[in-house]
Amino acid sequence: MGNTGMGDDGLATGAAVRKPVPLAGLPPWNPRDVANLAAWFDATDLCSITHVAGSVSQWNDKSGNGYHVSQTVGARQPLLNTLNGRSALMFTRGNNQHLDGVSWVMQSPTVVFVVYQFEAPLVNDYQRVFQSISKDNIRYQKRSGSNGHGRRMHENVAVDSNPSAMTTEPEMATLVYNAASSVMRINGVEIVTGDVGTKTPSSNGLSIGAQTDGSIAFGGTVGELIWYDGLLDTGEIADVETYLKDKWGFP
Repeated sequence: MGNTGMGDDGLATGAAVRKPVPLAGLPPWNPRDVANLAAWFDATDLCSITHVAGSVSQWNDKSGNGYHVSQTVGARQPLLNTLNGRSALMFTRGNNQHLDGVSWVMQSPTVVFVVYQFEAPLVNDYQRVFQSISKDNIRYQKRSGSNGHGRRMHENVAVDSNPSAMTTEPEMATLVYNAASSVMRINGVEIVTGDVGTKTPSSNGLSIGAQTDGSIAFGGTVGELIWYDGLLDTGEIADVETYLKDKWGFP
C-alpha cells in the first residue's frame, strides 16, 4: 500500500496562490491560517489517502483533529481520479460508495467549503455530497423532482429552484450554517439565503458521498472539503475561496 506525497499545503509543484500573498521565506497560505479549522480533507495530498490500486479505504483529516473518514467494504470505497487536472476521489453512485467518520462534534454555526463535480444531471432524485449524521443533520445535496430543482443545505433550508443549478461542471460551494442567516455561495457568488433552523447534528459521525447506510448516494468527484467550527468573517471566507479557486482552477 504505497502512496506518493505532495506538499503539506496540498498544492502540487508549480501551483500558485494569488491571495493572501505569503511573505518571502514563509510557507504558502493554507486553511490552517484561519482560526477554528475543524477538518480538512485534501485529495491533492496523497499522503493523506490510504488506497490499494486506487481504491480508497481512508481519507485523513489534515486539520490535526483526527476526524478521518474510512470505508472497510471494498465495493463501497471511492476511487482515485482527477478534477480539473488534480487528484480527487470519485464516488460511484450505483455502488453506494462513501467514507464515514466517528466522534464528530460539529454543530452550527459553522462554515463548510467543498470542491466537487456531479457526473450526470439528476432526474427525480437526491444526491448527497456530505452530511453530519443524525436526523436533523447539516448536509449539502442536489435535488431534482416534482417539488423543485436545486441545492439543499439542511432539512429545512430554502432551495434554489433554478434548473441551471444542476450543472455537471466542477463547482466550489461555500455553506454558512447559521440559523436564519444561512448562506450558500457557488464559485464565490451568493445564490441563496435561508433558515436552516437551530437544530444541530448529534456527535456520531461525518459521511462523505452518501449517508452511512449508503443511501442518497452521490455520483461524482470530491477534491477538497474544509470545515470550520464557527462563523468566518467576509475576509476569511474570501481567503479560503481564493485559495480553492487558485488551486482548483476556478475563474
